[in-house]
Amino acid sequence: MKSAIKRGLTLILTVLLLLSSEIFSFAAVTADAVPGTVKLELNETEEGITLDVYLLNISSFSSAEINFSYNTEDLYYQGYDHHLSDPSDSYYWYSISNSSGHTSAEIEFYESTDLHLYTYFFARHSEILFKGADFTVEITTFFNETDSYTSSATVSLPKEKIDPEKYPNALKSGDIDGDGAVDSVDARYALRIAVGLDKCTALVKQYADVDSDKEVSASDARILLRTAVGLDKKEDLPYFLPPETSAEDSWYYYPDITYHTVTEGESKPVNNVLIRKGTPTKWTSSNPACVTVDANGKITALKKGFSCVILECGNEKFYFEITVKSTLQGKIEALKEKYPDGYYWNKHTPSTKYPLVTETPCSDHKEKKYAYCKGQCSGFADMLYSEVFPNAKRTKGVTWETIKIGDYIRFKRHHSVFVTNVVNEGDIVGYDYWSGENYTASHSYIEVAHCNWYSCCNIQWDYYFDSEYEIDSSLSYTAY
Repeated sequence: MKSAIKRGLTLILTVLLLLSSEIFSFAAVTADAVPGTVKLELNETEEGITLDVYLLNISSFSSAEINFSYNTEDLYYQGYDHHLSDPSDSYYWYSISNSSGHTSAEIEFYESTDLHLYTYFFARHSEILFKGADFTVEITTFFNETDSYTSSATVSLPKEKIDPEKYPNALKSGDIDGDGAVDSVDARYALRIAVGLDKCTALVKQYADVDSDKEVSASDARILLRTAVGLDKKEDLPYFLPPETSAEDSWYYYPDITYHTVTEGESKPVNNVLIRKGTPTKWTSSNPACVTVDANGKITALKKGFSCVILECGNEKFYFEITVKSTLQGKIEALKEKYPDGYYWNKHTPSTKYPLVTETPCSDHKEKKYAYCKGQCSGFADMLYSEVFPNAKRTKGVTWETIKIGDYIRFKRHHSVFVTNVVNEGDIVGYDYWSGENYTASHSYIEVAHCNWYSCCNIQWDYYFDSEYEIDSSLSYTAY
């Protein structure tokens, strides 16, 4: 009986000694801490991360102002509890305000030594990964209305990698082209993506993002090149989970569009999207009468007009807007380099880059003497006509029913234009990415190059006019 009591007393004494050592240890930290010191304690759990915020040795202070900041793009903040370790609850919160990536608070307290201010909770972005982020706390404590002390602390929340044993559907990064090896070709692909020479699907991007920073950069290309030549081990490349949904499934869907201008009869590949081997793909043209496309993304322009060529790759779509110009339109387009949009055709001080035009309006326009520039539009349109058709006859009598590309048109509103494109009602002019259908022109119109419209001697290309503007057939002519 005595031995049992002795053992029990010994156990109690041991526990008390252990507890007292912890208390003395914490008290020693508090006593040595500079008054108003911020202390952060980070703990990882299966559910996420907890971050405890302490303010030490504050018995001489009356209040505090607290600021928390973190990068909301890299960190999923779940919530917080604010509390006090002092059992007397000798504090008073009187203001809390929250904004994106930042929290501020003010408190008053008394008869306290150490405050356990907050426990912050952070969850994983997915069931696997933390993206990682820095979390900073800055606290200014006040002795009185004029004297204060500021202390801050920063803790880095960890970035975790996927455990392939726990998640068997995880994929090893690095093999961008899907040929079964990580080699210099993959490094080259990563570099091309990084500098914008190629696009890539979401799946390819994950294979290429070997440093797991959510973007493909020269750093990824360097890692892959080191891996290819054996300086780094392939086993060190991270795993990732493949994407499960397309961007189309989200309300903020923005289609991936590339724009191309080609000439009738031209045939060329338009695909600049990197696709892994074995990925199912499908190419279609929204206007096959204008543009056809083969299984490899090579287009053939059949006639003037518009078509949207669509690449379906897995659950992603890429769109290539193709505008087909006639040979004549190609010749007209070349004149934009001589007489560029936005410059002035007034024979004043020539532009250094474009010697046939100037960079400022003429003095008459500066002084609003618009009557002095009458006839300028006619001269500009006639000059373009002469450059496109240097030896052609001029046949008068153009109407809205007979108008063609390259015609010189004089409107009865005393304005002359040079026709660069003719669009008829019902022509395909665009593509609706939501419905998957073509847009068609609701009425006929022309696109023109002209000068001095609304009494300003600047040059404009691709301006629109329709039949609301009556043509003076006696002063309008064609080369056809």
